[in-house]
Amino acid sequence: MLLDNLISGNDSVAAIQIIGSDRISFRGDEISNNQGDGIRFVQNVRSAVLSEDSLNPTTIVGNAGLEIRNDQLFEVTTDPLARGNVDARNVWWGTTEIGSIEGSVLDFFDDSFRGIVFHDPIASSAPTHGDFNADGSVDAADYVVWRDGLGLSYVQGHYQLWKSRFGESVENDSEGIAVDAVPEPVSWSLLIVGMVAISLHRFKSLSHG
Repeated sequence: MLLDNLISGNDSVAAIQIIGSDRISFRGDEISNNQGDGIRFVQNVRSAVLSEDSLNPTTIVGNAGLEIRNDQLFEVTTDPLARGNVDARNVWWGTTEIGSIEGSVLDFFDDSFRGIVFHDPIASSAPTHGDFNADGSVDAADYVVWRDGLGLSYVQGHYQLWKSRFGESVENDSEGIAVDAVPEPVSWSLLIVGMVAISLHRFKSLSHG
């Protein structure tokens, strides 16, 4: 699982390429402003879940290529977790406009030999990470915002998210270095032999400073 990572500023053909895995999942990551595609699925991936937590959605936005390119062969249309398909439900795309989202994805509906990228329902906003007042910290002030917005902007599950991250700095957490995605133990015969190509702007700045 990739968790709360920022993958940005990459200049390769895709920020993340995934080949052959029984399971790959993301939660609260941001794949943004890369010069190629955001995520490219190459082949033989089963159970690809891009927003495992709907309250802490993955963000895929602003990539110069496609947000998601699904190069896998089509097998099953109705199951988002089937091999060849991609479960991109509850992703924040920077918009809720269906036409814009579909235009940023390459899948079965562009080429019937490809798997489907399932993207409905769409996350309605970027992840809060429990920082409901957007001040960079998850603290008591966020509880007040949650309480006042309960039933309007927030649900009970947001409280659990806030509680689990209480005391954290959202800024520091969201800028952590992404780690290589590793398949679950049952899938050692199928490895992710692609790469998670990462270059964060702040490290580029340091290297040229």
